[in-house]
Amino acid sequence: KPLLAVEDITVKYEQKIALKRISFSLYPGETAAVMGDNGSGKTTLLHVLLGICKPDQGRVFFDGEDITGAGVSRRARDMGLTFQNPNHQLFERTVIKEARLHSHFLAADLEQSLKRVEQLLERFDLSSYREQVPFALSLGEKKRLTFISVLAYQPPILLLDEPLVGQDMERLELLLGAINEHRRQGGITIMICHEPPVVKCCCQRVLFFEDGNLIFDGPTEEAFNELARRGRDEYLPQSCFAPEAVKGAMMGS
Repeated sequence: KPLLAVEDITVKYEQKIALKRISFSLYPGETAAVMGDNGSGKTTLLHVLLGICKPDQGRVFFDGEDITGAGVSRRARDMGLTFQNPNHQLFERTVIKEARLHSHFLAADLEQSLKRVEQLLERFDLSSYREQVPFALSLGEKKRLTFISVLAYQPPILLLDEPLVGQDMERLELLLGAINEHRRQGGITIMICHEPPVVKCCCQRVLFFEDGNLIFDGPTEEAFNELARRGRDEYLPQSCFAPEAVKGAMMGS
C-alpha cells in the first residue's frame, strides 16, 4: 500500500489558487522529483504535506492514516523537511547543536541518532565547523547542515526543497548517495529539483506542476517524453548528470 497519499488537495492564497485538486500516492522506496516553473505550487505542496500550510480542501494520508487534521509536530516524526532557504530553519548558535536539533525533539532512539549526527558531519565535510555559527557557513554548507539535521533522526519521508543548490560535484554525489540509501531502506524522498540530468539519473518518478495543476505524475522516462511532446525543452536533460558510479548506485536495486 502507499506510504503517502494526497487526495483532492486545493490551496488558495487570496485570489490565487496555489494547488488545484492534487492527488497522488507514493510507495516505499520511491524517489520523486517535483518539477515545474516558479510559482507553480511545488513548495506549497511540501508545506501542505508537513502541515505548515493547511489545504482548503482535500486529505493527506500517511501509512493509511488520515493525518489531514494533524499538526506539524505530529507529522514531523514521519516527514523531515529542508527549506529552499536554509536560513529559515537555522536556530542554534553552533553547527553541532543545529545538527542535533531535530534529533532531540523527534528521534525514536536519541543515542543512535546523535551518533548518526557525528557520522554525517564527517561524511558531509562539516565536522571541522562544529563550533562555528551556522549563519557563517556558505549556502551549500547550510544546505548540507539542514539535510544532516533531518536525515539523522531517520524519518520515513524526506521533503527536500532544492537540496542540491550550492554543491560541487563531490558534495552533490554525497547528497545523492544518501538519498539513494534512504530509498534502499524503504524510505520516500520528494525532492524539488531544477536539474533535469539529475532527475533522469536519480529519480524514479516525476511530479510536474504547471499553474497549480499536477499535469504529469509517472515514471521519469515517460515524464520527459510528455514534456518533449508539450514543447517544454527547458526541462529535458541533454545528458545524464551523474558519474557512472553514482548512476549505478541510484538506479540499482
